[in-house]
Amino acid sequence: MSSPATAGERPGLHPPTRPEGFGPPDLLRTIVTNPRATMRWILDHGDGGVWVLFLLAAIATNVLLVPVLVRVLSTDVDEAIEFLTVAAPAMALLAAVLAPILLGLVVVAATLFARLLGGRGSFLETARALAWATAPMVAGLPFLLVASFAPLTTTWAPPAALALQGLLRLATFALFGLTLAEAQRLPTVRGFLAAGLGFGMVVFLLLVLYAMLFALLLGMDAG
Repeated sequence: MSSPATAGERPGLHPPTRPEGFGPPDLLRTIVTNPRATMRWILDHGDGGVWVLFLLAAIATNVLLVPVLVRVLSTDVDEAIEFLTVAAPAMALLAAVLAPILLGLVVVAATLFARLLGGRGSFLETARALAWATAPMVAGLPFLLVASFAPLTTTWAPPAALALQGLLRLATFALFGLTLAEAQRLPTVRGFLAAGLGFGMVVFLLLVLYAMLFALLLGMDAG
């Protein structure tokens, strides 16, 4: 019987069917082209801790969003310089602290909702599913770097990088629905539902937090 490689099929396209002698599948490609099978291969064989690197890179993208947002929202160069030198460092530090907390909340919420829908995966499996799902978002990291450190007169780079990052984050959510479904051994529709509820819960908590902070600021101004 001929193996997929000898039959002319691209190795790794359909993990975990790649013959053991060829090593692991090319995960960075197949996580996009065949996410559920790739996620199953990763959960069964391991990834050497690459999922941790993905999470760290995802945190970095959130930190780099701060200077990009500042440059997009600034009306002129002087205002951008003021924000970048005064407010942006504190905001970037806050993003670096909040990002892992939010990712952890997504993992917990998505796992609990998945279990309510019949899922059987662990919190760690959900964390690895989320980490690999951030591959599209992490792919936009070089563009955020360019937009963050480009000359202030380069006005097109920050909005372009911000728009691209928005699209990549939508792709990350779509990919998480598939990787979560595999990690929790759920049908795809239930995987997307659990992912949506998990993200939705975290977004709701953020809105409540922002509302409380806004009310506090208003109270301080009134006083």
